[in-house]
Amino acid sequence: MALAPCPVYVAEISPAPMRGRMVSFYQLSIVIGILLAYLSNYLLLNAGENNWRWMFSSQSFPSLLFFFGLFFVAESPRWLIGKKRMNDAFAILSRIGGKNYADEETKQIDRSFAHKTTERISSLFTKDVRFIIFIGVVVAVFSQAVGQNSLFSYAPVIFKQAGMAEDSAFLQSIILGLINFIFTFVAIYSIDKIGRRTLLLYGSMLLCLDALALALCFYFNASGYLTLVFVLGIIAIYAATLGPVTWVLLLEIFPNRLRGNAMSLATLSLWIANFFTTASFPVLKSQFGLHTTFAIHAGICLLYFVFVKRTIPETKGKSLEEIENKLVRK
Repeated sequence: MALAPCPVYVAEISPAPMRGRMVSFYQLSIVIGILLAYLSNYLLLNAGENNWRWMFSSQSFPSLLFFFGLFFVAESPRWLIGKKRMNDAFAILSRIGGKNYADEETKQIDRSFAHKTTERISSLFTKDVRFIIFIGVVVAVFSQAVGQNSLFSYAPVIFKQAGMAEDSAFLQSIILGLINFIFTFVAIYSIDKIGRRTLLLYGSMLLCLDALALALCFYFNASGYLTLVFVLGIIAIYAATLGPVTWVLLLEIFPNRLRGNAMSLATLSLWIANFFTTASFPVLKSQFGLHTTFAIHAGICLLYFVFVKRTIPETKGKSLEEIENKLVRK
């Protein structure tokens, strides 16, 4: 219930020049949450035989903060305009960028709802938006299929095969979480300067090369420390490129009138891909070995590079309505 509407809300209240940075902060909040979860688990490791109860219950504190914080959050101006509450939307947009900004944005957003119909699931498959939905689903699927979540889920197994001690699993997870946290700031700094498409191209190609390097490490039984460098490299590359950019791009390409349902479909596709990628990792490892498993991930990254190169336009600096006009097929 939170995963889909949170980034949608951030994108809908953010002015175009800083939208990429703002949505990247959403990804940063996820990364911080992962890191804090790893850290709290590590600190609670010696809390007794019921330590797992404390690990699970620790998430209630940030959940309560989130709940009470929402009472101080304004409604999305695009949602308000869709409901014809123009004065309320104008007031919120004025707080964001001033009256001139609010006047221009209100008119532009209202025009995008000119042909609005009741939002239905079937509206996602009409001829004019079918291509956009296809792009969104593919971007969501590839964001998980590149294999970074397998590293988070099976880090102890990977490190053990590389010759490291298995009993340091929690500490290894904290290291991965720290790398994930640090390199997300690279995306926050660069996404509105370099652009979404460029970061996806760089990220998919670098992940391909890094996964190939890992495949060679396991094939030739390279040292554990060299393997660790390439494992951390995948986490760093993903955090600086595909991780944040995926959410930004998904939120930018979907039309105002369909964004809720379209984002829900993309999020569903993302988590289905996450499940199958993570669940298939131990099967591939046992059947073909880690060298072949990472070679497969390298091939997936290369396919994504080709898809981005041929299909995805740059959306940097454009309003959500300008992007909609460019991608919707009349």
